[in-house]
Amino acid sequence: MSKFGGLARETDKIGRMPIRDSVTGQPIRTIDGREAYIEGYGSDSTTAVKARRTITDGRLRMRNRNKLTSERLETEGNEMLAALTTGWLLVDPTNGSVIEVPHSLANALDLFGAPEMAWLREQWDEFTSDRANF
Repeated sequence: MSKFGGLARETDKIGRMPIRDSVTGQPIRTIDGREAYIEGYGSDSTTAVKARRTITDGRLRMRNRNKLTSERLETEGNEMLAALTTGWLLVDPTNGSVIEVPHSLANALDLFGAPEMAWLREQWDEFTSDRANF
């Protein structure tokens, strides 16, 4: 227990975000009614702290720190979201079929790094930043 008592909050809980259609805002479901989701840790978690430190260490190791680009910042944001992700059920909203891509760090980086997935990246970013979800 923290010496600060009830002020301290558990930060390493896993939350599950229902994936919502980018147009309708409705939850995406499989043919048999299961809700598509991404699950993982929030931005206050130990996992998030470690990922932020890794990103910062990488910046500090850069020979020319003035070469930090918008592309690099975007990549770092995707790396953070991928690091927080622990699992998913991805569903094709056009036909309700399960998308058989297993969760892995590499697949999460591909998912969040694809320009056509910006809508999903934004949902996950908002979810992981809201402490009420964890």
